[in-house]
This record gives sequence, C-alpha cells and structure tokens, in this order.
Amino acid sequence: MRRDYIIGCIILTISITLAVMFGSKESQDMLVYSSSSASMGGYHSERITVIANEKGISDKEKCAEKIVEKCRENSFKNVRFSYDLSKPNELVVTICLNKKEADEGEGNFKFRYIQEAEERQYNIIDDPEKFRIEMLEETNE
Repeated sequence: MRRDYIIGCIILTISITLAVMFGSKESQDMLVYSSSSASMGGYHSERITVIANEKGISDKEKCAEKIVEKCRENSFKNVRFSYDLSKPNELVVTICLNKKEADEGEGNFKFRYIQEAEERQYNIIDDPEKFRIEMLEETNE
C-alpha cells in the first residue's frame, strides 16, 4: 500500500513537471506588448513593442528578421494587425527581453524596416524586396 502511494506521488510529480515545462513553452513565444498605427496621406507607419521572452538576444539581426516575418504573416499569437484598409509602408520595432522590461519602458534594442527608395510607395506585405532592416540605437545595455 505504501509503495503504491510513493509510486503514485512520483508519477504525479513527473506529470506536473512535464505539464509546467511544456505548458509554459506556449507562453514563451514572442508577444506584441503594444502597437500603434499612424497614417498621413497615403503613408502608413506601424510602431510595435515586442516582448522576446528571452534572457538575452545574441543575434539582433536574426531576431529583427523573425519579427518582420511575423508582422508580414500576421502570425503573432496575441494580436492581429488589420491590413485590409492600409498596409504599412514602414515598421518601427522596440524589442524588450521580458514583460518587466516592457512595463518599465526599457527596450533592449530598436530597428526600422524601411524602404530603400525614397518614393515611399511600397508596403511591407506586397513588396518585401524593396525594404531593409535598419538597426537603431541600443536602448538598454
């Protein structure tokens, strides 16, 4: 009887540990903390703050590319951008490592996804080949 109780406790402990480990994986995805859009004439700028849910970011360029891809595909789990009326001609992103950093307004780094040409006629959804990532100032290092 006592042996069955101990085995049951061990199985329960392992089950809870696995559930916490795999259940929290979902919450570790990148999340949009805030977003704002501005339109002037035919130009649409999208500004977002992203929580990376990482302890550190060693390859900022790769992180920026992943965020641009998620914006273009509209694949963030916690927000959907409305591209039906207007598609962004520019994307400005602040990346925070965690929610605490975002709450305190302390980003890790920033970048812009901007057009190569000065005509500003292209959008990030239909014309990604016309854009480049421009890293901005470090905000918290």
